[in-house]
Amino acid sequence: MSDNIKISVIMPVHNRGRLVREAIEDIVAQDFSDYELICVDDASDEEEALTVLYEYSSRHKFVRIIKSDKPNGAGVARNIGLKNAGGEYVIFLDSDDRFDSDLLKLSYKSVIDMDADISLLGYRKWDVQTGQIIDRSVNKELIENRCNNEFFLTDIVAAPWNKLCRKRFLLENGIEFQDIRSCNDYAFSVVSLSMADRITLAGEGRALFSYRLGLEDQISKQRDCRNLFDAYVYAKKFLASHMHVDSFLSLQQLAKLMLSGVYQIKREGTVYREEFYKEIRQELIRENPIFKTESLNVIRDYYIDSQDSFEWMDLAGDFLMQLKNKEDLLIEAIQDGNRWVVWGNGKRSLALQKLLKGKGFDISICETGDRNVGKYTDIGNLIISTEDALNSFEKVIASTEKVYRYLKEKEVFHNHIILNLSVYCPLE
Repeated sequence: MSDNIKISVIMPVHNRGRLVREAIEDIVAQDFSDYELICVDDASDEEEALTVLYEYSSRHKFVRIIKSDKPNGAGVARNIGLKNAGGEYVIFLDSDDRFDSDLLKLSYKSVIDMDADISLLGYRKWDVQTGQIIDRSVNKELIENRCNNEFFLTDIVAAPWNKLCRKRFLLENGIEFQDIRSCNDYAFSVVSLSMADRITLAGEGRALFSYRLGLEDQISKQRDCRNLFDAYVYAKKFLASHMHVDSFLSLQQLAKLMLSGVYQIKREGTVYREEFYKEIRQELIRENPIFKTESLNVIRDYYIDSQDSFEWMDLAGDFLMQLKNKEDLLIEAIQDGNRWVVWGNGKRSLALQKLLKGKGFDISICETGDRNVGKYTDIGNLIISTEDALNSFEKVIASTEKVYRYLKEKEVFHNHIILNLSVYCPLE
């Protein structure tokens, strides 16, 4: 190996000696010269892992070991590796994956040919429990149209191991990993992909390594909702201070990537979901203009197969948050009388009932078809018949735009005061 290091391979290590050996062996066997492997040991307490590290560092001069006295997590370990890297380019690989022998050669060729800041690598998802392997190659069209593609960030995995990055590009822009246990690579990926002047594909986007799934103590299975929220806010603020991130497209990309992460967390059953939901919806609904457009429908359709699969992130929560943001206006609109009938018992109606509970309003509910007359809603409001709604109330709250138009067109309601609830929470 020459003194001119082209690539620094940075690999955080914490125990798992057998897997570490396989990963290092794959890097040692690369058909590429002028690279170094920096293994940042994150306070491993497993003898096998330590033995493997020092075995390879003693046999190969280009294998370097940096030890941490205490476990700091993969994010901090990667930052340590970056600060000590001597290569022109860096790539952050995991110590439990397997790598093709031409990974470094094809990655380096692609960045040199295109003078790129980042080269993207395709990969294979390898489920070690079932043996299933799924190819995740990268489509060339995705890179060519990234400036006009609102799904660009969601179509590229928010991980560091599929990117060879120009070291100068990272250091000059202050791009690094967050010091959080999980999702520490989220902001790194979002920021680097957003700020890179030129992005290319390694090996024309084909899979160059195998990413193991199904390991018992895998960090990706222990994602913390709050870490993901912190990463989203960090990425948005970082980009806002470094580039033109206030464009409609940039906000779409960030928000959609955020929701894709939310869906992944729901699927994996992480704790604190409801608390996280309130935080992220407040951030997105109040601050992000894309949620005042039809784009939200696109996001929901794109990521959520059914309402049941996303039950904790219930649409009623979105409506309730919007109603709380306009609570003063709503209370002012209905305070001239405390007896109202809400026409409809869907998610907007539920959100309204939650908002008004305990505030002195006499709210009854009228459902289509009079199916549950005499029963009470989950919030404790009486469900009345259509006849009672017509004869006993002069003030009606239409729960949707469709219901509002229906009631306005009916002659029997011409003397009623009808309030359109969807004006206060238009989110569909």
